[in-house]
Amino acid sequence: DGPSVFQIVLSIVGLCFIASTVIGYIEYKQGDVAGALVLSWYLFGVFAYQDQPTIHWTSLGLCIAVTAYTLKPLVLRLFGRQTGETAPLLG
Repeated sequence: DGPSVFQIVLSIVGLCFIASTVIGYIEYKQGDVAGALVLSWYLFGVFAYQDQPTIHWTSLGLCIAVTAYTLKPLVLRLFGRQTGETAPLLG
């Protein structure tokens, strides 16, 4: 048939671990945007090729969230949203 409930839960835990790794990449020092986008692309690949609906849609949601989190500083810098009040204190 398909994966058992235990396998689905383990898959979702693994996907959440990957998403938290992306957040760690972004938050650590200057941020590893390329590595974060590679893992985001991986989550999209899981979405594209997974037949089980729970894993399928969870990976899409995490992919969108992680991509938005990764690109947020770039978009804010691009549109000039960084003023003296929002500039980092130590960076």
